[in-house]
Amino acid sequence: MIPLTKKDVQRLADHFGLGFKDARRKFTKVDGDEPYAMRRKADEHYGRICREYPGGKSCGYYDFLRAERNSQEDPTHVASTWNK
Repeated sequence: MIPLTKKDVQRLADHFGLGFKDARRKFTKVDGDEPYAMRRKADEHYGRICREYPGGKSCGYYDFLRAERNSQEDPTHVASTWNK
């Protein structure tokens, strides 16, 4: 879970040209005691992953995936840790 503040949600709204309520609905969810938690997108290989945070760092998954694809020189490569 990635907790956000009201100011973070407003930054998302401003970045995407949305109103606060629309940005909250699109990018956040209530998670436990956190009124603003970042939504995650479904991923066919790793389950659920973080959405990229505008103006900041991407989630570790995207950094890892990008590095693996660059090292393999394959834009579609997905690293696997499954041992058979």
